[in-house]
Amino acid sequence: MFAHEYRLRKWPSLNRLLIIPFWLFIAILHATSPMPLSGSDVAIFVILPVFVVYLVLREVRGRTLLGPDGITAKGALRVRRIAWADIHDIRAEPSKDRPLWVVRVYDRTGRRFALPHVNNEQIDDPAEVETLIDAWRVRRGPDWAPLPGTEAAIQLRAARRKAWTRAGIVGVVVMVATFVASIALVFKDIDVPAYVMWVLPAAVFGVTGAALSLRVGRIGEVS
Repeated sequence: MFAHEYRLRKWPSLNRLLIIPFWLFIAILHATSPMPLSGSDVAIFVILPVFVVYLVLREVRGRTLLGPDGITAKGALRVRRIAWADIHDIRAEPSKDRPLWVVRVYDRTGRRFALPHVNNEQIDDPAEVETLIDAWRVRRGPDWAPLPGTEAAIQLRAARRKAWTRAGIVGVVVMVATFVASIALVFKDIDVPAYVMWVLPAAVFGVTGAALSLRVGRIGEVS
């Protein structure tokens, strides 16, 4: 019976875990401050530890299982299964962060998901990726053929991801501008509510992302 498993072989360089020292610094700073915690402070104390736990669970629980019927991808919180015949393509693609490249599965509707621990940090020989692709080609069946429109759907989804990435950049710029403006207003004895730091950038992110995504749906790409 055909079976293979990709699991955590060595701990990757989790740059995101560098947020732990920052979180500890903020915690110590507020613990020694006579000022009461605001709602945004409480949110930070809740979100950051949960995020760190999620990153660790993703590495420890992550599995990619290859079986006679298809692929099973186990993440930190969810499990995805896809039959060999329902796969449109398997691609090794560059990543914006570490790892440098990851292997993603595309289904017949153009949706994709990454295979846990099938990346350059866990695979020493890139030829393993070709072995995985060959296994799919053998087991997808002799009657398999690509569905028309799948590649167009993949390109459309990629354009929408790009749109939301641009919206995220705009949101970060607004957050920085809001922070600088709030500091300037403090020197003028003008009190700015703490929630403005979060609500305004989030609103700008949502509106910008929705507008760009809608534009993508109309013209097929973000110019």
